[in-house]
Amino acid sequence: MIQVFNWTIQVVNGKSDLEFAAALLDTGCQTGNWISRQLVERLGKSTSVSQEFDSPGVSDANGRPVTAAGIIELQWKRHPRGTKFHHGRFYVFANIDRFDILFGAEYMVKEALISIPEDALVPLITHKKLSKSKSDRNDYSQWTS
Repeated sequence: MIQVFNWTIQVVNGKSDLEFAAALLDTGCQTGNWISRQLVERLGKSTSVSQEFDSPGVSDANGRPVTAAGIIELQWKRHPRGTKFHHGRFYVFANIDRFDILFGAEYMVKEALISIPEDALVPLITHKKLSKSKSDRNDYSQWTS
C-alpha cells in the first residue's frame, strides 16, 4: 500500500531566508527527491542547478518518462515544529509543476522522516498450498459453508 503525506516546510532561499513550500512525502517514489522548476525560480536558486548528474530514468504512474532538468542541493526544515535543518539533493522536474517538493521513500527512511509501526503490518502473501486453479479460486462456497 502506498502512503502519501503532505507537509509544510521552509526552504533556505538564495538570500539565506526561509521560504514556505508544500512537500509531498511519497512512499511510491523509489528514486530520489524532486523539486519543481517553479519553486527553484521562486527561491532564486536557478543558477545553483547542476547539469552534472546521472539521469534517474524513472516513469510516472501512467508509464510516461519523467525527466530531470538538473540537480540541486537544498536546506530545509519542517514547519512549524521543525528545529533541525535537513540537507538533501533534489532532481529538478523538467516539466511537472503540480507540487513544490517530493520526498522519495529512500530519503524518508534514511532520515527517519516517517516511522512505520511494524507491529501493525500484516504481510499478505499467497501460500503455495492454498494456491488453486483459476476456476477453484472463483468458487467461494468453501469459505461460506
